[in-house]
Amino acid sequence: MRRAGLAQIALAQGRFDDAWDHFAATGGEPAVCAALLPSFLPGVRTGAPANADANRFSVGTGGLVSALPDGVLLRPATPPPSVPAAEVALGRAWIERREMRLDRLQIGAAELSMKVGLESDGIQIDFEHRGGGSAHVRVLLPELADFELSVAYVDWMRQDEVNRVLEFDIAPGDEPHTLFGRFRARTIAWPTNLPTNSPRFLVEHGLAFDFASSAPDAEVFRAASPGFSKILGLPVSLNPGSTGSFAGVRIDLSDPAVARRKFLGMVTLAERFALRPKPH
Repeated sequence: MRRAGLAQIALAQGRFDDAWDHFAATGGEPAVCAALLPSFLPGVRTGAPANADANRFSVGTGGLVSALPDGVLLRPATPPPSVPAAEVALGRAWIERREMRLDRLQIGAAELSMKVGLESDGIQIDFEHRGGGSAHVRVLLPELADFELSVAYVDWMRQDEVNRVLEFDIAPGDEPHTLFGRFRARTIAWPTNLPTNSPRFLVEHGLAFDFASSAPDAEVFRAASPGFSKILGLPVSLNPGSTGSFAGVRIDLSDPAVARRKFLGMVTLAERFALRPKPH
């Protein structure tokens, strides 16, 4: 159940490879595994409504989600990698092709199939009408840690904006509908693997998060520092002053263009550190 919870958090943060690792860890509990699956594909929240959130849906046999209302927003994950998340090589110039498919999905009056595929140049999601009536479909395309959306298409018609909800109507007799997001590579200028040893200056002086008090995610960074300290067993300070006055490892979160991605990369490494096999 803890790993299922971590999967939901990773999905919400867009850390899809990490989420698939957590999903795999629930495989020994078929009911937990099945209940979690719709969060990945088609990408809806499941379970009993909480905090007046009615956008949660029940799950039937085999991890199939219940009938969804017309116009429901789907937030699918990227398909699972062929290796554990820690072994996924980031920063490459190419994308590993992979796909996942759902043969039965009820939205509104329509029964559909849905396929999500990572292609060599982007992400493609295909919907095919299989029965019933019409439906309005809304989807938010996922991104990769090292590739971002540059152009989006609905049925190969270029859209004016990226990172927005794509939508279309589907009816009996329609040809398959396609959503496509073209990717461009983005730099990851920070470590993405756990170190084999902890340097003495890190153990003795810990980490410091360096960001402006007015940063968009300043409250998140501040709130997370005690958690990082507890998990890593290190002191974690905030904005420790000039570079020369701090002898530990400074995490520069001052650039709003990359701060959130860098922070989520740290979350990934902290998770892996906490979940690593303990020495006997």
